[in-house]
Amino acid sequence: MISLVKNKSRDLSDINNYRATAISPALSKLFGVTLESYIKTDSDIENHRFGFKAVHSTGLCTCVLKRTDDYYLNR
Repeated sequence: MISLVKNKSRDLSDINNYRATAISPALSKLFGVTLESYIKTDSDIENHRFGFKAVHSTGLCTCVLKRTDDYYLNR
């Protein structure tokens, strides 16, 4: 991992002006795929997960969470 500056015109000593980036995304992807093959299960909990599941994303889950949060903050 390395730190990259988000905005060079802002304060370079501000820690919030940096983001972490993987030096070797291909190697980390290979590690993730290898690790996933060891931890993949056929349990019932798999049916209730949104992310880290083949052909699924967290978009719907994020939308539901935001709407629920807005609902309770506004009431």
